[in-house]
Amino acid sequence: MGAAIKNVIILGASGSVGSVAIPALKELDFNVSVVVRPLSKSSFPDFVTVHKSDYTTESLTSIFTGQDAVISVIAASDVTIQKNAIDAAVAAGVKRFLPSEYGGDTSLPEIEKFTPFAKGKKEVFSYLKSKESEGLTWTALYTGPFFDSLLEIGTGLMGWEIEEYKATIYDSGDQRYDATNFETVGKAIASVLTHPDITRNQQVYVNSFKVCQNEVIEGVERLLGKKIAISRASSVEIAERGRLTMANGEWQKGYFDSATGSTHGPWGFCDFGGRSTRWNDVLDIPKDDLETTLKRVLKNKKLTS
Repeated sequence: MGAAIKNVIILGASGSVGSVAIPALKELDFNVSVVVRPLSKSSFPDFVTVHKSDYTTESLTSIFTGQDAVISVIAASDVTIQKNAIDAAVAAGVKRFLPSEYGGDTSLPEIEKFTPFAKGKKEVFSYLKSKESEGLTWTALYTGPFFDSLLEIGTGLMGWEIEEYKATIYDSGDQRYDATNFETVGKAIASVLTHPDITRNQQVYVNSFKVCQNEVIEGVERLLGKKIAISRASSVEIAERGRLTMANGEWQKGYFDSATGSTHGPWGFCDFGGRSTRWNDVLDIPKDDLETTLKRVLKNKKLTS
C-alpha cells in the first residue's frame, strides 16, 4: 500500500473547479494549498495556504516541495504551464498529479478532430504518463458536463435556456451521457486522493446520473407546468462550428459549441458506459437524483417557489 496523501496543492484554484474542490478537500481533512499568479487578487478561506508563482518549473518546484499531490484545474489550453507543473512535481518528489480533465473522455481516438480542446489535454496526458518511470503517479478524472451548473447558467450552454422557457435539442435528444453535479465534482476529486492505491495511474469515470436531453425537458416541463419551446440542431454541425471558430482564434466562443456538440454527438465523448457505475461504488461518490436536481435548479433560477 502506498503512502497516504495529506498535503494537496491546487493549480488554478481561483476558477470554478477550484471553488468546489477546496471545501471537499477540507471536509476530508487534507491540508490545502493553492498556487496563483503574482498579481492575483483572488481570495481563499483562511485554512488555505496561498503561494504566488510565475508558473516556471523552478518556481513551482520550490512551492511543490513537501506536497503529496498536485491538482491542476487550469484551462486546458495552458499546456506549457501543466508541463512545467509536471516537471516540478517530479523534481519535488510529489506522489500524485491530477491533470486538467474533469469533462468528457479526451483519450478517445481522434476525438480532437471534433473537439479541438482535446488536443492539448492529450498532449499533457501523454507527457504525464511518461513520468511514471520517475516516480510520479497520476489520476485522470472524467465527470462529463457539470449538469446543474450548466443548466442554471443557461444562456444556451449545452442547449439550455430554461430561463427563457426554451431549449435546443441536438439530433433526436435521446443520446445519453454521463453528467455530474458541480459539488460532486469536488467530492470526486477529494475521493480520488483518499483512495490513492486503486486510483494510481488510472482513468477514473464518475457521474451523478446518466441522462438525455429529452428526459431533462420532460422533467422541467412537468415541474414548471409549462411547455418549453424546442429548436432542433445537429450535434455534428455545432461541433464543426465550434472547431472552425476556435481555429479562427475565438477560443472561448468556439469552446462552448465544441463541448456542446461533442457531449450530445455520436462519438461517446461523455458516454462512459458502465465505467462510472464501477468507480462511483469504489470511491463512494454520492448519487444525485435528476428530479431533485431539477427542483433545486429551477428554484435557484426563481422559476419555481
